[in-house]
Amino acid sequence: MSKTQPLPDSTFLTIINASPIGMLLANKKGIITFSNPQAESIFGYTHSEFKEITVNQLVPDKLRKLHEQMRSDFNHSPTPRAMAYGRTLPAVTRNGVEIQVQLGLTPLKTDNEDAVLISIIDISNQILKVASYHDALTGLANRNLFKELASNLQSLSIRNKTSLSLLFLDLDGFKKVNDQSGHATGDRVLCQVASILTQSIRKNDIASRIGGDEFVLCFYDIKDIEHLQTLARNLIKQVTSIRKVDGHNVKIGASIGAIMAPNPLNMSIEDMIKSADRLMYSAKKAGKGQAISELQ
Repeated sequence: MSKTQPLPDSTFLTIINASPIGMLLANKKGIITFSNPQAESIFGYTHSEFKEITVNQLVPDKLRKLHEQMRSDFNHSPTPRAMAYGRTLPAVTRNGVEIQVQLGLTPLKTDNEDAVLISIIDISNQILKVASYHDALTGLANRNLFKELASNLQSLSIRNKTSLSLLFLDLDGFKKVNDQSGHATGDRVLCQVASILTQSIRKNDIASRIGGDEFVLCFYDIKDIEHLQTLARNLIKQVTSIRKVDGHNVKIGASIGAIMAPNPLNMSIEDMIKSADRLMYSAKKAGKGQAISELQ
């Protein structure tokens, strides 16, 4: 059996340059060291111009401080982050036009230097859908998109005779963060919570922000109510671990209500949201920082 031969550098570069996905390579300081033609087309910079800017200059002014902190977090724990449906982010072109993109991050080591490959898809041609269906701050699905995707998951559960579960998470102590540290810090907290949720769910599960400090998740085929309760407790633990944001000490937690429908045929997604919301308020009344789960 013949061994697969590595591609010559010239062939690899040809493939990268022909890719329909924009690609940027940046070092740990955020300095861009490489761009392919699609990235140049998306942002309007030439190959040489890209090498004179940092990735932070591709972020809208209002989000640059937040992006710097998120980039620092990634450098501290550089794990691959795939492009995920339902997660969009704003970016800005050379001419100052704000666009919507999906990003993938891949840690690399080049010439003994840590770097990150940034994969970019411009979805501005779907801007109306983005505006209608996504939370502008966190990039998560909003209530409308959540109900649409959860209904699809419900149909799949009914067809395959599996369970459908819904979890309603409300932050504890969030108003105090806004009052004492400002809304910019509060926004950063919400983005960190969104990141925790997206990294804690599986590919077919759904995470959304439906308002303020309220998040709803939908899970396909959870084994049993004990498993769902464990998932909820782990989320509370991770949210509670957020202690310092933008130099501010913060103290937040989460209360969760969770519903499992072993047979979701006769339940609507709206009814499941209301039931989980009711349980979440029971968890708050019981002392906050708790999860209450129920079979339907």
